[in-house]
Amino acid sequence: MEQRKRNEAEKSKLLDVVGQQSEQLREMTNWLIMSQKNHYANTVLVLREQVEQNLSMLTFHLQSLHSFYQGKLIQEQIYAHLTSALGLVEQTEKQLQSIVHNLHDPIETRHIAESPLLKLSTRESEVLRLVVSGKTNIEMADLLGLTETTIRTYRSRIMQKLNLTDLPSLTKFAIQHGLTTLQ
Repeated sequence: MEQRKRNEAEKSKLLDVVGQQSEQLREMTNWLIMSQKNHYANTVLVLREQVEQNLSMLTFHLQSLHSFYQGKLIQEQIYAHLTSALGLVEQTEKQLQSIVHNLHDPIETRHIAESPLLKLSTRESEVLRLVVSGKTNIEMADLLGLTETTIRTYRSRIMQKLNLTDLPSLTKFAIQHGLTTLQ
């Protein structure tokens, strides 16, 4: 009996430590994502300024030459090349503007989207993994030292945070996000 109490106390301490570490890992992940977003935004800004400056200088030089050779019959080929070069610069400027516009779209709508799993607390993540592994509410309650009602509450919150309506959609979500070995 005494050994069982010690084992339960050890188990409780271990779960607390794992929970704390999971929470720290989640916070560090969120910090890393924000840090990468800021670095990415700064890099885009610097790159944009450099390209715009180079295009501006190139446009200035080409327009100067274009004006100089305009109307001179001997230099028709040079004038034609300058006209083509100015057209290419204009096209490049338009493409740059398109790229800059797309790069400044909200990051959540792009490939760097945050994982919906980061919306979950540490305990909710634990419950989700147990649900995905096929554990019943009673089994999860026993494993986590919670009541069955608390497990149902966690399941409900998980479904709400992930915008899911039923267990099959949760299973599909789990497969898509690599929470299970089913593929």
